[in-house]
Amino acid sequence: MDIKTILISLILINYAMAVFIYTIKKTQPTFNGINYWIVANLAIGTGYFMLALRNQIPDFFSIVFANVLFVWAGLLRIVGLSYFFENKLRSYQWILTYVGVMLYTVLFFYFLFIYNSQFVRTVLAGAVLAAISAITAFQIIKNREHNANAYYFAAGAFLIFSLIFTTRILTWIFVPSIRNLFASSFVNNLQFMSSMIIDIMWATMFFVIHNQKLTRKLDSSRKQYQMLFEHMNHAFVLGKIKPEEKASQDFEIVLSNKAFANFFNLNETEIVGKQISQIALTHDAEMTKKYCSVAQTGQPLILEYYSKIIQRFLKVNAYCPEPNYVAIVIEDIHDKKNAENTLNESEAKYRLLAENLSDVIWTFDGKTRKINYISPSVFELTGFTAAEIISGEYKKHLSLKDDFVKVKEAFYKGVAKLLETPSQITVYRAELHIPTKSGKNVWIEIDIKLMPDEFNQSPQIIGIARQIEHRKLIENELQLNAEKLNLANKDKDRFIAVLAHDLRSPFSVLINYSEMLLQNLTTYPTAKIETLLGYIKKTTRATYNLLEDILLWNSTKTGTQPFNPQWFEFGENCKNIIRGLNYVCESKDITITYAENKPAVVFADSRMINVIIRNLLLNAVKFSPPASKVNLSVHIENEMLTVKISDSGVGIAPANLATLWDSGVTKSTTGTAGERGSGFGLMICKDFIEKHQGKIWAESEVGIGSDFYFSISLKNEQ
Repeated sequence: MDIKTILISLILINYAMAVFIYTIKKTQPTFNGINYWIVANLAIGTGYFMLALRNQIPDFFSIVFANVLFVWAGLLRIVGLSYFFENKLRSYQWILTYVGVMLYTVLFFYFLFIYNSQFVRTVLAGAVLAAISAITAFQIIKNREHNANAYYFAAGAFLIFSLIFTTRILTWIFVPSIRNLFASSFVNNLQFMSSMIIDIMWATMFFVIHNQKLTRKLDSSRKQYQMLFEHMNHAFVLGKIKPEEKASQDFEIVLSNKAFANFFNLNETEIVGKQISQIALTHDAEMTKKYCSVAQTGQPLILEYYSKIIQRFLKVNAYCPEPNYVAIVIEDIHDKKNAENTLNESEAKYRLLAENLSDVIWTFDGKTRKINYISPSVFELTGFTAAEIISGEYKKHLSLKDDFVKVKEAFYKGVAKLLETPSQITVYRAELHIPTKSGKNVWIEIDIKLMPDEFNQSPQIIGIARQIEHRKLIENELQLNAEKLNLANKDKDRFIAVLAHDLRSPFSVLINYSEMLLQNLTTYPTAKIETLLGYIKKTTRATYNLLEDILLWNSTKTGTQPFNPQWFEFGENCKNIIRGLNYVCESKDITITYAENKPAVVFADSRMINVIIRNLLLNAVKFSPPASKVNLSVHIENEMLTVKISDSGVGIAPANLATLWDSGVTKSTTGTAGERGSGFGLMICKDFIEKHQGKIWAESEVGIGSDFYFSISLKNEQ
């Protein structure tokens, strides 16, 4: 056979192999690397076509194009081979490949255009093709599997191909007479014929190897399936009906697994080949009829039912794998069903409890910060329905309210504490003053707890809220009573202090003057005795008035003497008080004047008003110098009565004026004539004025005097 005929054969064979491999690709898409081989065969066929046109186109074009295509085809086969064996080339392998290709290309062009040598180019191309064939053989051996005869045969063929190229190179080197590539010689014919064989074998052998791989994988899958089938928990049975029976109500068991036998407590030999109706324990006429319908119609069947035969809940999945066959998978869901029923009953009980409690129960997603559930009782508490709370509709009513912002901040603070330290804080409790839909605020108490999270999902928080308005009222009342009790204790202590301070001096005077009279009754002249008796009378009256004031004040504090306002003429009342204080004023030659802009009739407790005016006048007399005046004036304007008592006494320092009305400060003072007092009278005045919902205040300048004021309403507002 001449070279031209061989070249034409090689062209046709490579193109035919490309079409063949492309057909394999369409039928077997899992054939890895096959795209590279299609391109490789097209490149080889085109290369041989270039060689066949050697005398019709420039030699350098046919030589360059053919050799480049041959080398690249060999490289494509190696790359395709790595994908075929699922061994992708590493970085260094790609680098070596590119370096080798570039080196070959440089040398080939050098010996073509610079130093034209067909001999060197042929040796170089042959060496590269021999190396590619040897690498191919090595990769096949490296990736061989069990039953590797096909692998060894393919690797051997490529090694022979490599040896043929090597032999041809050596022959060209040592036998110059046959160096003509297109001369008819044994070596040239052997190379071209081996190329033809290797091109055919490449596709067929790898197709065989691929089929072996698929067979091995299929066998492995079959074994895995068989193991899974035999050890699956669900019972499986494959049945076949008789096609001639249009309404078959029985089927033959073709295949079953161990679970089916164990499920019904049967021996495997008692099942396959028998009719389902012959196995009494498994036969359920109604269910068998449904199974046969699946085999006849092809419509799948999925249902759960209670088997009266074995007294258990079952889940059945029946389908038709092919006409007249039914595959049945049976799952025992008895325990699961009982657990679901128990859970549903429990949920129904808890839901009934939650929806009928006055307390509000809710769950909160710590990640999304949304309420998942809230009991209907939230409507009674806030005026919002459960749907409005869950949807967030309630925020439209409350989002701009300061109280809502404060409540939200306090709530998220508690949630953050639970999420940060779940092991330390089991329950977070807080009292919140929340706004409602009506605009009114109510006091609630919340308890929130982090629910156990076994699956590391979004943290869930459960909470309980209850209204505590009544409790808050009681707490406030208790607090108020505690404050009143504390104040009463302070008043008691002050009361005792007043008795000890303000009564000791007058009683000492009374005792001393009484002893003087008893000891000198026969020796003192009448005038002296009258003077001493005057002192005793004056002191006794002052002490009596003090006791009266204290008793009245104490009775109002304890509630034994109620506040009793009545209408009375204010000016006349003041004049009576002034006349009653003449005994005090005479000793210091002090005059009390009275003035009013108009007569006034007031609605007030006259006893308390008398105590206020008398104490303020006594204070003015006490701190006024002898032979001075104390002025009492009454001014009526805008339904308010204002009383002013002025003196020209020593005055009050600013520091003392700031604490003048402080009930917790006891002030021991001495008048211009040595009069003593504790300042308790001013505290009584302040309490009595507050009973009348009035005001009392003082203005003073040291060395000039003081002005004391109080005002009350003329209206009957009690």
